Amino acid sequence: MELSIKGLCLSEAEEVAQLHYSIWIEAYTPLFPNNELNQQLSIGTFLERWKAGLVNPDRQCSGLYLGNTLLGFSVVTSRTDKAATAELMSFYLHKKVRGTIAASLLLQHAEKIIKEHKVGN
Repeated sequence: MELSIKGLCLSEAEEVAQLHYSIWIEAYTPLFPNNELNQQLSIGTFLERWKAGLVNPDRQCSGLYLGNTLLGFSVVTSRTDKAATAELMSFYLHKKVRGTIAASLLLQHAEKIIKEHKVGN
């Protein structure tokens, strides 16, 4: 299977929201088992955020795919406190690709977007 990185679009909101939600629960539930935030968040909450985020021109959302399977994503956003700059806002990876070359490739992709500031321009 081929590894690829591509820009995410609105039609992929449900897929990326599901991945985001599952990674969130995996990461934060053990740290905060009685955390009200985890109890209040649902896949619907994540889906609504992604629907809004994927159409925001100040964000560049990229997905890491192995074949047709989404395994991670990055979100680069324009900085509101400094003109003409961008920052990595989110970087989530499925446990299958953490610590692998795939993770490095997604991070390098995000760094390139930041350096070229291809957000909101």
